[in-house]
Amino acid sequence: SESWDRFLPTFKKKNVQRKKPHQVMEEKQKSKTAEGGAAPAAKKKKTYTPFPPAQQPSKIDLQLESGEYFLSERERKAKKMAEKAKKSAEKTEEKRVKREMEFLPPSVLAAAQGTSSSESKPAKKDGNDNEKAD
Repeated sequence: SESWDRFLPTFKKKNVQRKKPHQVMEEKQKSKTAEGGAAPAAKKKKTYTPFPPAQQPSKIDLQLESGEYFLSERERKAKKMAEKAKKSAEKTEEKRVKREMEFLPPSVLAAAQGTSSSESKPAKKDGNDNEKAD
């Protein structure tokens, strides 16, 4: 007649909150809206369509349409490189123009930008807002 408790598994007690049933949650929301509380923005229900959306064209389909599918590997790479070079040239031109704008006097900048004086003022380089606080 010895106690066998030491051989039985011991489980830690956990005080876990149970989820409230869906019905109770709906009633709570209804009571909040009836009291005048701000209800969360109701999502508009989308109209049900029994048909799935049209299938997106695959990569090969797009290549067939553009004619790229029939090009050799070398031609494909050359075309990609040409597109990259074109984009790069556009970007460098934009950056060059932007850099040149920094060297123009504020009066020319204001005339070029439609007399917007707030944009023509150069930004302060250092973090000091008040240079002379005497």
